[in-house]
Amino acid sequence: MGFDYAYLGICKMPEGNRIVLAKYMQADKGNDEITEWSESLNTNRVYLRAVVSSDAKVLFSLSSDNKLFRNIGTEFQAMPGKWIGARIGIFASADGKDSNGYIDVDWFRFSRIENDGR
Repeated sequence: MGFDYAYLGICKMPEGNRIVLAKYMQADKGNDEITEWSESLNTNRVYLRAVVSSDAKVLFSLSSDNKLFRNIGTEFQAMPGKWIGARIGIFASADGKDSNGYIDVDWFRFSRIENDGR
């Protein structure tokens, strides 16, 4: 992974599920991951999107209907790290104490948008 990374995801919390935008800047220097934005998830369906520009800037957004997307947080500049590139995907993790990580996914789509509208 790069020395800086960010993700938009769904986190299971004691008070319920939340959508979280997390960023990890200078991970190689031991910095902590920070939550830049978070809100309660009050639906069973949500669409998450990451638009990556030609200069490797990433803008995250979400939608409840897959038509109207709302931008989340600030733009993230992807940087090379131990390998060059970026990953978009699905992952599940657990705190390792009393739970197992899991996720149910109906579909996942990756597409190229010629004009990202920025």
